[in-house]
Amino acid sequence: MGSFVAFASYLGMLTWPMIAAGWMLTLVQRASASMDRINGLLQTREEEGAAFRTPDSPLRGSLEARGLTFSYPGQAVPALRDVSFEVAAGGSLGVVGEVGSGKSTVAQLLSRLYDPPPDALFVDGRDALELPLDYLRRGMAYVPQEAFLFSDTIAENLKVAKPDGTAEEMRKACRLAALDEEIESFPNGYETLLGERGITLSGGQKQRLCLARALLKPSPVLILDDTLSAVDADAERRILAGLKQVTGLRTLVVISHRVSAVRDLDGIMCLQRGAVIQSGTHLELSHRPGFYRDMVELQEETEGESGRGGEGAKETKDGNED
Repeated sequence: MGSFVAFASYLGMLTWPMIAAGWMLTLVQRASASMDRINGLLQTREEEGAAFRTPDSPLRGSLEARGLTFSYPGQAVPALRDVSFEVAAGGSLGVVGEVGSGKSTVAQLLSRLYDPPPDALFVDGRDALELPLDYLRRGMAYVPQEAFLFSDTIAENLKVAKPDGTAEEMRKACRLAALDEEIESFPNGYETLLGERGITLSGGQKQRLCLARALLKPSPVLILDDTLSAVDADAERRILAGLKQVTGLRTLVVISHRVSAVRDLDGIMCLQRGAVIQSGTHLELSHRPGFYRDMVELQEETEGESGRGGEGAKETKDGNED
């Protein structure tokens, strides 16, 4: 009996150290993977050489892809296959398609979050790979799908795009993003402190604040990656009306699942499994059998049913729609 009690006691004493050892091994593996990613960033060499000299003139904003084919690192299946398009400086392009069709990949390559293949993507007539990253990204304002905000005031989040931005400039950007009235209704207005990643705002408010930040940045290229997905129909109409005010002044690339967001743009490109299946204006594509016309009819039918139901879409806390 004494031996059994001693064994049980020692076994109980070993339980926590064994659990802790397993937990520590898990932490070591996670830390090792994180350190590899950090080292990959820290060891990235700065661009050098004559090919990366900053152009004398500022970025104008013309964009062109010629047979662009791209695969993510470690993936054999291309995310984009033989994609070609051209947007003049001050022009606009809409990109639509199903989930996973390669829409966001286009935005990431334009801003060089991933490097495109040589002689496939051109900015102002020059290979994007030959332009210095700081020069290229100063000339672009990119709003990704997931809105990111800092745990700071609304004003400080806006000033990330333009540190010397005035109060009037911030109000104008928020007005174009259909957010100024809501900010003014907050007790502290533009000095309202946001929670971590903007958790105190609804999904639609976060997206509109990120859009306002991009509009505040004095860049000739504006890329919106499904920026209006969590915005209700009324706010979307006001935002699209606001974007018309920058039409012609900025090159606009709008990636969206909604026809309403791209119908007034100069051109529309439909992607499917990484390839362009249709391209043209809204009027041309809506009268041509295919993916775009089917999408138009489906969304019109859905909006009609919502109208008959007497309830519109409302912004939600997590960024989805009711």
